[in-house]
Amino acid sequence: MRRGLGCLAIALAAICFVPFADAQEQSLPPQPADAVIVPGCRMKDYFPEQTRRTLALAASSGDIARMMDAMRVPRPLLEAMVSDDPAVEARLKPVFDDYFSDAKLLDRARCQFVGGMLDERIPAWEAWIADPVMERIHGLIMQQPQRTPSAVAPDKTRLTLLVRLAHAMHSDELLGGRLREVEFLIAAVEDARDPASSALAAFRESRYWRGPGEETFAMEWLAPVLGDVSNEDLARFLVFAEGEAGQSYYPRFGLVHSQGILTNWHDDFAKAAAAALPKPVAASTPVEADALFAEAKELYGSGGARAYDQAKRLLLRAEALKPKDAQIQLYLGLVSMTMREAQLPDFIDLRKDAKPDHFAEAETYLRKAIALDPTLALAYLALGRARFQVKDDAEATRFYALAREHRCPCARLDLYEGDLFAAKQDRAAAVVAYRKALDNPESSGATRRAAFEKLAGIAFEDGTAVDLRAVGDAYLARNPGDMRVGEPYVAYLMNRKRDFAAALRIIDTASDGDGMVEWRAFAMSGLAQQGADKRGKLSGKNADLMREAIALVGAKNLARIHCLSPSDAGTFRSIVRFSAEPQATATYILGCLVMMKNVPAVVAMIELGADVNTMSGLPEPEMPLCLAMLHRSPEAFKALLDAKADPARKCSDGRDLRGKIDWLRREDKAVEAMARMLGEAATP
Repeated sequence: MRRGLGCLAIALAAICFVPFADAQEQSLPPQPADAVIVPGCRMKDYFPEQTRRTLALAASSGDIARMMDAMRVPRPLLEAMVSDDPAVEARLKPVFDDYFSDAKLLDRARCQFVGGMLDERIPAWEAWIADPVMERIHGLIMQQPQRTPSAVAPDKTRLTLLVRLAHAMHSDELLGGRLREVEFLIAAVEDARDPASSALAAFRESRYWRGPGEETFAMEWLAPVLGDVSNEDLARFLVFAEGEAGQSYYPRFGLVHSQGILTNWHDDFAKAAAAALPKPVAASTPVEADALFAEAKELYGSGGARAYDQAKRLLLRAEALKPKDAQIQLYLGLVSMTMREAQLPDFIDLRKDAKPDHFAEAETYLRKAIALDPTLALAYLALGRARFQVKDDAEATRFYALAREHRCPCARLDLYEGDLFAAKQDRAAAVVAYRKALDNPESSGATRRAAFEKLAGIAFEDGTAVDLRAVGDAYLARNPGDMRVGEPYVAYLMNRKRDFAAALRIIDTASDGDGMVEWRAFAMSGLAQQGADKRGKLSGKNADLMREAIALVGAKNLARIHCLSPSDAGTFRSIVRFSAEPQATATYILGCLVMMKNVPAVVAMIELGADVNTMSGLPEPEMPLCLAMLHRSPEAFKALLDAKADPARKCSDGRDLRGKIDWLRREDKAVEAMARMLGEAATP
């Protein structure tokens, strides 16, 4: 049930859905004739002069060489992995030689500086690096530091400086990027050696490394190498590191190891490693292929990146034994679609931009399956979906028709045809198709939920196209307690219709599963506020209802749910008034309300004692004024200034608010308005 609660909490309109009009493709303009082209780099250069100047600075300071040294670190680990098998070692050596070659490492390092720093920031960088003391500190930090706890703990003043330095240098991102790259390369070698391994799939499914924390990094990495650097010199160094030029420069050192930035190089390594090692031929029979196929189907049905990867490996082994089995080819196509590049959710999204080659492998398998068995309806359905995703609607229509002609036993066909009609802006036909998917008793719970959510999307765009209230009531009358559809319907009732009473009746029919308590608290508190008097205050049964809602989830959590729904200022006033800690609750929710540009509620929280100079925890640790600037809300910004919010307080990234606003004001009218407010606020 948690997924539905997420929809409730983050829906800014009616419900979780994707609008049906296709997004316009964003085509990038051609690069200038003198653009800096780095082989294999995905970054585009539209500012050649800035790129060349920044590259020259990075090279002259030794940072290009330092990046290359850092990227060489994984090689001994990989060589140690295969040292026990001379034949494997010999086959993989050319792959290692290529990936860790000076030419390729130089390209990877140079890639991080494509686009360069803004012209006005480069002089600050040049002046800073020309200072021998600053250059020495930079070199000490940029070397490959080892984790060596300092023998003498730094005092409070020095520790503060070191922690600020760790923050400015983006230390967690740097260490995390290095670790993730090593994990990727090790997983690629494991997969190349073992045909049953799914190490890369497990890597992609794993959580990102979060780092040791800035204070630990300061104590165990920075303190030892900066032991003879004075506090005064560290403070001078921080002036640059925390400024605009430093913050344009230092994050690049973490990106050099980033899987997202380095997809081309990393994936080429994985493919080369796999191609270098011969795949063992299983001594199996066609009968055993059936067992492999059955296991693969079960894994595919269980879901998850690692299960899909393992299913594909089993299917490839089965294919080697039975190359002319249409079902094996079909499932290879289905798995390939699920694992495709730029993976999209199967049901919720209508479609997003996708390149034709994202589905090339899947289509090859599916067409082979059809060649082997022209009556294989599910293959036509999958081909139609692949064609739809790359905006080939004519072919999608043809393949869907063939799926129907061959009596496809797949309720998803109605859902997919609804998407096709919606993409063509034929709302009437889309509604018919989605209602068929919703009402089909053979539809899975996921299909029915997706159909209802997409009907809700149409209702949001055009309230006359579908009577969602009638659809939802009729469905739940036939299927009481079915929260797969009940959840999005409840979200619609509360977020769009503000019918908390009807929502509460539906919630009360459900079992108390994960998330139901929060749903119930949201409905109860919304219903209570609807019974407020003319002054917005609660009494009697309504007051009791609000107290009960707070008792269920806590005042802060209840305020968070209402903030993201969003709700009116009166609701937040009531939650704070009935809270055991009114001021703390008002302060807690202030940042979220600023982010959501709910200015009346921001003003209400200020009036109830919210501390405008305390770092907000929602949506992330940040000063309220900085949130107002980041989310371009001059009205909230003014309300905070009027409440004596201090613009001298630094944002969470350690940077000065005035400096950030001064930089952005030229590009954004809302920021310009906030800059004028700061000028007025500074005037006695």
